[in-house]
Amino acid sequence: MEHAWRNVPYYRSRLAEAGVHPGSIRTLADLERIPVTTKDDLRAAGQDAILARGTDPARCIRYLTSGTTGKCLLVLASPAEARERLLVELRGLWATGLFRPRERLVIIGPVRWGPGRRHQRLGFFRRDYISPWLSVDDQIGRLERLRPDVLWAYPSMLSAIVHRLGGRLSAATRPRALVTSAEGIPDELAAAVRADLDVEWFNFYGSMETGRIAWQCRAHEALHLNADRLVMEFLDTPGEGLRTVVTALDSRTMPILRYDLGDDTAPVDGPCPCGMSFPRIQAPRGRISGLLRLPGGRVMASWTLRSMIRELRGVDQYRLVQSAPAHLVVHVVLDDSAPDPVVEVERRLRPLLGPSVRLDVVTAATLPPWPRRTDLLSPT
Repeated sequence: MEHAWRNVPYYRSRLAEAGVHPGSIRTLADLERIPVTTKDDLRAAGQDAILARGTDPARCIRYLTSGTTGKCLLVLASPAEARERLLVELRGLWATGLFRPRERLVIIGPVRWGPGRRHQRLGFFRRDYISPWLSVDDQIGRLERLRPDVLWAYPSMLSAIVHRLGGRLSAATRPRALVTSAEGIPDELAAAVRADLDVEWFNFYGSMETGRIAWQCRAHEALHLNADRLVMEFLDTPGEGLRTVVTALDSRTMPILRYDLGDDTAPVDGPCPCGMSFPRIQAPRGRISGLLRLPGGRVMASWTLRSMIRELRGVDQYRLVQSAPAHLVVHVVLDDSAPDPVVEVERRLRPLLGPSVRLDVVTAATLPPWPRRTDLLSPT
């Protein structure tokens, strides 16, 4: 709190408005005196106001939030903070027995964990990455070659692969364990994988703003909260249920204090059968990304296209609307940081969509309310 007060203009202003001095924050209960911050608050404040004084953005590691709301937030961390995030990630894998020395972990998702170290070249803790921007067929080809012992994938990416394989993941790979994160697990996907493979399935929970929040142990009852690096509060909001608010204890480049994650989860009381003392929470509900059904029976995770768009300079907000297999509309709200990101949207998405899909990129000053959803695609 002292660091944020002295070095981060946004938090100094918010604390002053609430009449709070960091010296008065002594216990967890005192946190309630600090105003809750949202993604919109941080976006409106601007990068200069939310970064600690003396930070050089060019030397920071960049994390972009998923943009499931259509609005992305750029999160910056120092190289040391990024390494700590990785260590916390590995701790969860190690504690569950997921990452054994001579086995291979394959990741399909947005985060590249850096180049291989010497121990990987010697065959220990091998880790490979499959780009989410590859076509589904290319991802399947990589899985067949790599033959992972542990597969980590976003559920929507996994759904597209399972659909392409006719419901049989085993046609391409037979991992010993499966890790999913970032999204909810559709019932159809879970049923298809469990009917096909005898695989131990783990759920990990995190956010780009804070890094890994919680992970599932071998008891498979709930998720263990990384309580040594963050404080999670569950605020009971009338008419809206519990509101999940988090304070990161190890984010100093871009402090995260009482940040509204917008996730639906709750605490789980009592000890865990695994014996671990970290407190437990329910797996967050929601966050399910749909599949795009394309001409010729092809499917694609909508996350693949969203992850491409959110990386573009100049796109402040975006939305994908598919009215038919052969027609996709991309709505974008632009800022002033790039000359023509509309051309880049077309250039990036066209190779994956193919020539048979009509792609319209529509610019607007604001995004209108979502149209009513009348149909949900099943991954299988």
